[in-house]
Amino acid sequence: MLGNWNGDLLRKFKEEMLLKIVQVLNNNVAVVNGHDGKPAIVMGNGLAFGKKKGDVVEKKKVVSTFMLRDKHTVDDLTTLLEDVPADFVAVSYSLIEQSQKKYNFAVESYLYVTLTLHLYSAYQRLE
Repeated sequence: MLGNWNGDLLRKFKEEMLLKIVQVLNNNVAVVNGHDGKPAIVMGNGLAFGKKKGDVVEKKKVVSTFMLRDKHTVDDLTTLLEDVPADFVAVSYSLIEQSQKKYNFAVESYLYVTLTLHLYSAYQRLE
């Protein structure tokens, strides 16, 4: 049992659980303010459909979340997602994160964009 929550504490708890849209990239992808105040990209089927800046994303629709480390990464990924399917971004992000954990090394934020572009270009050449 949680006991009695005062109004301010409950409101703060609810606000921390919300993902407010900073920018809609397409019907399935949006940039949001993450729980720590840093930007994140969220992906999921129709999660941004009919949404605009300031709206809240339904957490149940979020399939993937990509935490972004700086403003340049947000700008680069925003541009990238206009031309590249979101699945390529998801695969690239996953590869980088798994490699960082396995080999315990840091990467520059531009690697997310360059790897994604590389994979997508290779895919296009195969078609």
